[in-house]
Amino acid sequence: MQYSFFTARADIRFDGIDSQWVIKMLDEVFEASQVKTVTDVYRTKEQIIERLIGSNITLLRSRVETVEEVFGKLNFYEYGVAYADVSASMGMLKQLVCFKQDLFFKKGLFAVMMTGRMLTELKTVYPEYAAQLAHLLVPADYQIPKMLRHYGLITFSEELERMVGNSVPLPENSEMELHIRAATVLVCHMIAKQNNVSADDVDGYLFSKRSESGLRHHLCVTEGY
Repeated sequence: MQYSFFTARADIRFDGIDSQWVIKMLDEVFEASQVKTVTDVYRTKEQIIERLIGSNITLLRSRVETVEEVFGKLNFYEYGVAYADVSASMGMLKQLVCFKQDLFFKKGLFAVMMTGRMLTELKTVYPEYAAQLAHLLVPADYQIPKMLRHYGLITFSEELERMVGNSVPLPENSEMELHIRAATVLVCHMIAKQNNVSADDVDGYLFSKRSESGLRHHLCVTEGY
């Protein structure tokens, strides 16, 4: 559900709804449902949908459809067992349209990386898991290319610079939008290789610095990021 919260400009959000709002909402639903096991998670679907409908979140229909698809098609038990197998986790997520429809598979990559960030012991207990995680590409979205521009690692054409600066939305899968994300993946891969770290490390670092840049990120109404 973490995509396209902006309206007209990156800094305009209805009721201040953003990714942190979604995280807080889910935490509240899980707490109210007293989620302690995987079985308990299945009981949260209707409450999540009710909270979405009761808010002024953007792209409401697609978010509700995403929730329905994840709860209906992803086996939470099997996915939980596959935590230590990156290939298996990715394979399961690729069976869902809401993940697979993005050419860069951003949400799928990020989901797997978030598991590694939340369960840091996996890297120690399963060396193969750490190796697989290190080979993943960076999840290409809005903020990472903004920070690469901030550090002078990628540059935009004058036309694209003007469009981004004036908050002109880029059509999803347009040449400019795809080039921004492709450049992000390639440059982050080079940074990771040069510094002997993973793309996940690069992603986490650049995202943590996003508030230090005065640049605007590109706009694209998309379910992918």
